[in-house]
Amino acid sequence: MMAIKAGVPIVPMACSGAHHIMEKGSLVIHPGDILVEFLEPIDASKYSLDERDTLNEHVHDVMAAGLPPDQRPLGFPGAAAGASAS
Repeated sequence: MMAIKAGVPIVPMACSGAHHIMEKGSLVIHPGDILVEFLEPIDASKYSLDERDTLNEHVHDVMAAGLPPDQRPLGFPGAAAGASAS
C-alpha cells in the first residue's frame, strides 16, 4: 500500500542459500554463501489500492521466479521436486 500511495517502484529481491547457513528452527549458524539478487523494479503506480492483492501476488511471483528451482515455493512453475514451502 505504501508503494502504491507514494507512486514509487518496488524492487524485489531473491535471497538464496540462506537455508544452508541457518536451518529452520535452529540457532546454529554455519559458514557459507548467500546470493542476493535485486530484480527488475515493479511500477507500483500502475496499481490502485483496490489492486494491492494483485500487486502483492505479482511481487511474490517475481521473487519466486528469481530463486533457484530447489528453493521455489511448492507448486510454483519450475520448482524442483522436494522444494521448500514458502
